[in-house]
Amino acid sequence: MSTGMITNSNLFSLSSLVAAGRNQSDLSQSINRLSSGLRINTFMDDPSRMAISEKMRGFILGLQTSSQNAQDGISYLQTAEGAANEVSNMLQRMRELAVEGANGVYSANDRLEIQKEIDQLKEEIDRISETTQFNTKKLINGESSGAWNSGTDKISAVINGTVADGNYDINFNVKPGQNQVQSTQIFTLREGKLGAYVGSQGTTNIGQVSNPDNIQDTEEGSYSVTVQNPTDGGAAGAQMSSSMTFINSYQKNGSNMAFGSVTAVTTNESGYFMIEFTENSTNAAAGAGYRVKFISAENGEEGQWLDFTSVNGKLQGSYNSNGFNLNFEIPMLAGADTVNDGDKFLFSVTDSKGVANDDNLMANGGGALQISHNGVQGPVIVYNQPDSLTKPDDKDGIVDYNNVTVHTVTLDSKTGTFNAGEITLGFKENTGAAANGQTLSGTATIEVRKGGKAATSTTKLSELANFVDENGVELFAVTQELKIYGNNKNTTIYLEGDDTIQDVVDKITKAITQDLDMGSGLTEVDKKLISFNQTESTGFGVVPGTMILQSALTGKDGELSFIGSQKLMDALGLEVVQESSQNIQTITAKDNLTGVISGERVTSNSRVTDVIHGVDLIVDTRTGVDAYYNTGTGKIDFKPSSRLENQNLNLHIVDARTEIQIGTEKGEKLDVSLPALNTAALGIGNTNINTQDDAQRAITEIDNALTKVVSTRAKIGAYINRLNSTINTLATAEENTTSSESRIRDTDIARETTAMTTAQVAYQANIAILAQANQIPAIALSLLQA
Repeated sequence: MSTGMITNSNLFSLSSLVAAGRNQSDLSQSINRLSSGLRINTFMDDPSRMAISEKMRGFILGLQTSSQNAQDGISYLQTAEGAANEVSNMLQRMRELAVEGANGVYSANDRLEIQKEIDQLKEEIDRISETTQFNTKKLINGESSGAWNSGTDKISAVINGTVADGNYDINFNVKPGQNQVQSTQIFTLREGKLGAYVGSQGTTNIGQVSNPDNIQDTEEGSYSVTVQNPTDGGAAGAQMSSSMTFINSYQKNGSNMAFGSVTAVTTNESGYFMIEFTENSTNAAAGAGYRVKFISAENGEEGQWLDFTSVNGKLQGSYNSNGFNLNFEIPMLAGADTVNDGDKFLFSVTDSKGVANDDNLMANGGGALQISHNGVQGPVIVYNQPDSLTKPDDKDGIVDYNNVTVHTVTLDSKTGTFNAGEITLGFKENTGAAANGQTLSGTATIEVRKGGKAATSTTKLSELANFVDENGVELFAVTQELKIYGNNKNTTIYLEGDDTIQDVVDKITKAITQDLDMGSGLTEVDKKLISFNQTESTGFGVVPGTMILQSALTGKDGELSFIGSQKLMDALGLEVVQESSQNIQTITAKDNLTGVISGERVTSNSRVTDVIHGVDLIVDTRTGVDAYYNTGTGKIDFKPSSRLENQNLNLHIVDARTEIQIGTEKGEKLDVSLPALNTAALGIGNTNINTQDDAQRAITEIDNALTKVVSTRAKIGAYINRLNSTINTLATAEENTTSSESRIRDTDIARETTAMTTAQVAYQANIAILAQANQIPAIALSLLQA
């Protein structure tokens, strides 16, 4: 290109400046790349490759986070594995103890001590299952797999795998089995002890009798107790009179004493009047020494012996001793007045308490009672205070009795011995029209047994021959502990010598129905679960003196196991008199929303599988079954339930499995489901070694539990191995992706250094040429100067 010599425009300088700017830009880019280490620093450097690089970088970060997730998952699973390992160790120890307990050389005391360790191990298994967690997430109590709610205690669920959210209708069609029934050996009274029970209540509200002491047994005749409003047989409304009635006598050979009806007596208390002649006389009507004594039938208190002398064919005088005031006049029959020193006579004394004939004392819980035996009538005792016999019902749901002790005196006509005794009558609470209790009239019969005979429900444990060894050592000199197992639970009751057999019945009933939850929920059934046979009856009550023990659950779940000291267990002598049998149940699970049946199973097990995926149903054996007391057989029987709420139940399942994100994309996750490893889920809630048979069964139960734990641990190990493989795969992917991304984005230092050097040289050359180009206009000026 040819140009003239000009001064206004320096084209050579402009051309050099453009080249210098271009080389300066290249130099700047090279310096930027070398200083940052990146070939592409901004999108304008290489838009398409920058986009590819950013995508790869996001993928690499996802790979790194996924690897961290997998490592956290391994820590999560290793925590669960550590807990499962301890559960496994404890089960191994339990198995060792069960094998030991199965040995016949061990006593009940030994098994009791072994069982204590087993109980502690079971409690620790439950504690570990409930408290093992990772980052506040429970691991082996089932919550890491799913959650459930049934709204009823008739069914529960064990989540043992992956489940899906759903609501299910559970239908039961049950052919009932039967419960286990145990019986004790016959409880017998110790020699010198008495037992009493109500033979017939009649129309009275006398419901129990206790504490018989020094009274005759009833082998030859029952006691009768008449309860009514007070009367002396006179006109209604007339003042009732006090009275004295001859009972019997003891007279030595040659004596011939007889008395007429007592027509005049005043007294301040009902009781017994004892007379003993203190000298021999063939004409006692003219005068003979005697002494008298009074014993209260109301409280058993005694007066002193006081001396008197007969006069004018009568025994008469005023007896005042220990607060007792009695005026008496007893006529002798003519010609029957020969006595000997030591002749004795017994009279009953009735105090009218100032009431009128047929006063309605019973309406307010009072009344009058009289005990008779073999035709001999005791004094009438008047209870004129409200609630003195019968208390009003306190509405606490418990049948209460007001205990009234009646004291007696008998005279042995063969030996001449006065015998003071007593017996306590229990009046069942009752509410009449008024606020007070209401006593019911009628006649009850009382039976009394002597030593060696079957005990009664009010007999104290210390009065039983069963609890005294051959050396006379009493078992209940110390409190005895009795542990009861059933329904995956256990409880302990404590027995003392002052406990009556009825107290024991009540304690075991409470333990079974409340602590172990093995009742029916129906009072009329539950009160029959534990019973004591006072007399021969139907069903299992054919043997008097035995206690029957059972629960309201059928099958194995309803079996009861007892353990205490060897002496206690020997004394109880428990024996199974009816073996349990399982319910045969058809269980159908149907999706509540779609109506599709998810599963149906016919089984005799209370733990039901394969009706809902991933769920074991634990069915209370009372579900679909009604218990009732069969009065004809005296047994508790079972029938299919007629109640809809006992046939159709609902179960709500929630998927709560743990999802470990192990990839960079949606859905690339590992679902982890860990089953519950508590005693209920493992099936060892009822495991005990109380007997050799129990220990043999415990071995199988523990083996099954170990199988479940081992399977869970294997599952955890498989999860961990998979996660390790995942980590390795993620690392490889990260390495190769990073390499590719580096090739796109990172600077090649050698190449970029060469480019920078080239740009530097070119730039320097540009600057030098630019300086020379700037001198060209000056050459043109030199021409002007010439």
